[in-house]
Amino acid sequence: MPLALLACIVAGAGFLIFAPFALFIIHLEKIKEGFGNLWSSRRKAILVFSLSFLALPFVYTTGALLDKVFLNQALSYVYEPDYTGVQRYTGSRFFLRRSLKRLEDFKEGIYLPFISPYYNWLVFNGLVLLDEKVKHVKHLFFGEERKTKKENKPHSLFGFNSSFKRTNKQMHSLNGLFPKLDNKSLNLTYEVIKSSNSQNPPEGFEKTLIKFRVKNTSSQTLEYNSYLELPKAAFVSGLWLYIDGKRQRGNIFEKKSAEWVYQMITAERRDPALLSFVKPNLLSFKLFPCLPREERTFEIELIHPIASPENIKFAGKAISLNQTQKYKKENYFYEGSNFVFLKDKKNVKSFKRQPYLHLIIEKSRNSKLSDLKSRIQRIRQLFPNAQETVYTIANYETSSNGFSRLVFLEQLEKQLDDPNSSFNEENNSLKARGGFAQERFIKVAILNSAQHTKFVENCNAKLSDWELSHYPVIVVLRTSNDKPLSDSDSEYDLNYYRDLLPDYPIFHIDHPDGNFQSFDLDGSAYIGMPVSIPVIAFCKVSNFVEPNLSIASYDSEKISLSTNLKNQVELRTIDPKKKEFIPLENLQKISNPNGLYPQALNLWFEYNQLLKNPSLINKSFKKLVIKSKELGVMLPITSYIVLENKAQEEALKRKEKKKLNNKASLEILEANEPPLWIIVFSFLAFVFFAQKKFGLIN
Repeated sequence: MPLALLACIVAGAGFLIFAPFALFIIHLEKIKEGFGNLWSSRRKAILVFSLSFLALPFVYTTGALLDKVFLNQALSYVYEPDYTGVQRYTGSRFFLRRSLKRLEDFKEGIYLPFISPYYNWLVFNGLVLLDEKVKHVKHLFFGEERKTKKENKPHSLFGFNSSFKRTNKQMHSLNGLFPKLDNKSLNLTYEVIKSSNSQNPPEGFEKTLIKFRVKNTSSQTLEYNSYLELPKAAFVSGLWLYIDGKRQRGNIFEKKSAEWVYQMITAERRDPALLSFVKPNLLSFKLFPCLPREERTFEIELIHPIASPENIKFAGKAISLNQTQKYKKENYFYEGSNFVFLKDKKNVKSFKRQPYLHLIIEKSRNSKLSDLKSRIQRIRQLFPNAQETVYTIANYETSSNGFSRLVFLEQLEKQLDDPNSSFNEENNSLKARGGFAQERFIKVAILNSAQHTKFVENCNAKLSDWELSHYPVIVVLRTSNDKPLSDSDSEYDLNYYRDLLPDYPIFHIDHPDGNFQSFDLDGSAYIGMPVSIPVIAFCKVSNFVEPNLSIASYDSEKISLSTNLKNQVELRTIDPKKKEFIPLENLQKISNPNGLYPQALNLWFEYNQLLKNPSLINKSFKKLVIKSKELGVMLPITSYIVLENKAQEEALKRKEKKKLNNKASLEILEANEPPLWIIVFSFLAFVFFAQKKFGLIN
């Protein structure tokens, strides 16, 4: 009796093992008998076998290829938008919903050996679409939150449950395997070392090498994680880590590939160091392992203008770069670059522009636009100086530059009461569906305002011209209580758009319940009402049709221009009294456009242009990564990483190659099975020997 339960379990398990095996033998005999009857006509037998064998793979492959088409259309619209031109989603919502459903079922379901890797290879070329991005796409197009299914449990003795969802979670939680150093366990020292470039002022820049030593005073093996804050004019040009007393140089790789390899190596308790961007001027530094009572040494190299007086910050400590002062009181530019450095502003006059409202009116799945007039009247009272407005009725079907013409606020209020007005015609033509991509339309609004002021023929603009004298106050009118969508990738956040809205880098949100909020483009919240700040304007005299006009904050020392500064250049600045452009005097040129620093400036300018038009990312992404590697200058899409040995570097190169040859929106995933060609070869070999054993071939 005491063994009865155990006997039942053993007997049951034996039956579960024996029954499928017995059925397999019987089925194999039937197949052999059927082929024996057909073998007199070998062509017929081969045809029947081929069609039978290929039927299911053909249906499965066709479905997977359709998924690839519709998912790629949606991914291009969401993650590669053209903010500067007309862009509408032209794909089928029906087939997209079906493809998302298939993908969700695939990611949530039981992991199928061979079939799952085949689907992943066919649709995503060995990479993966993260759960967060699946949720983002579904929310944008259908306004639906993705429901998390209950995690499957392993089934009996043969259950597999290595779903992609679980794998993704593992991949993104490896950084939490080890505790990080806190202030109590940290003893950081540093030494500033100048390079030889400091003795060559005509180059206009210098390199500064900073050696850091960090000691783990705890009794645990820890991961060191800290932040490096750079001034706007400085770039990272090198990283070194001392491993067993030897100075090991770091290399630049594509950011996601480098982060993936770092996670894999730390899981094996090996020696990596990683430096990556988290915000435009903020970098994250990670180092592993820091053994108990051990001191680790690493070095970071920066390139920066000689005249820059700003400090850097590492782990909260301000570090002076100790620049020479030769160019400190001069205004200068690097030949061939898009930047001018202003140290002496006595001849540069600032002015204030007038506001106009840019209303972004949500029209998502659950929107209710019943009280728009009263809300606009209330907003008008908050901004009494804004007499004109541009409005956008926004959901995913709104084209990127689908903005109505400028109208007076009084006219807009009258249009709301007129069912035949242009506002109501536009409103009625756009269905309330999908989610609300708030950041997307804020970016488009900023770019739309910047486009108005770019083209000025030979600096003929006057301060009285509307395009030059006005700036947008962006107000988002939420018409539902749904959570808005944010851009998933941190390198595309609104912080990168501050230079395009220098006098008022703010946006506001008016909620249906009357709550009115203000936010800086860096994400910080405002208490009270912000005020605009003075700006300065520049224009380059040119005989070519090119963007000429640039507007910047008066507080800026590094000014990003919309046009390249060549050898013969006359740069002008606006005079508020004369209300026209006058020459900028005493502008010094630093020659050598092929020098490292001018090339670094141009590389950053190209990257910023890509941010403004992500539709070019698949064409430009690989090019920017390669150029970053060649110059040794980090971008937000690249990282510096130090690896312990060549094997790790070769593995990283393979992952980077796969990443760069695919869509930028896809991510790296560790393979769970051997490559597909090995699986196919093994299967054909098995079929061949099986046929030979049963006598089906001579």
